[in-house]
Amino acid sequence: MMVNQKLMQLLSFGFISFCFCFGLGIGIVIRFGQLQPSNAATTAEPEMLPFMIPAPTSSPDDSVFTLRP
Repeated sequence: MMVNQKLMQLLSFGFISFCFCFGLGIGIVIRFGQLQPSNAATTAEPEMLPFMIPAPTSSPDDSVFTLRP
């Protein structure tokens, strides 16, 4: 009975330690795994990715925010 209780405590501690280290590792990857912006000047236009939605452009027909005298 005593061995079973010690084994359960060891497994519990091991599981909690694993979760803590795994979460810490995920946080480090998220924090430092991102690409840092470069200060180098670029002459090429940025490439549009296929999943990006372009920003809406206003047209002269849009009179939602225009005031009429």
